[in-house]
Amino acid sequence: MTIVEELRPLIDDPAPGVVREATLALLPSAALLPEEWLTERLAARRPRHVRVAAQRLAKAGAGSCGSPSTRSVAASVRRCE
Repeated sequence: MTIVEELRPLIDDPAPGVVREATLALLPSAALLPEEWLTERLAARRPRHVRVAAQRLAKAGAGSCGSPSTRSVAASVRRCE
């Protein structure tokens, strides 16, 4: 199991501080996060801290190393802001 796979469940934690720290740890590997997984966390029914984390990770993954699918999630995040 990779560190990304270990940290992903923490993005759904009910404690905003846990989500914030997991997000910081995942930022360097944001391009490896699946588009569908990020999109699910952008849903309005999710807690605000989870949506913010997904936005940060989508934007980070949209850099030069981001996959085309991650870039499309980041583009949709920018349109929603």
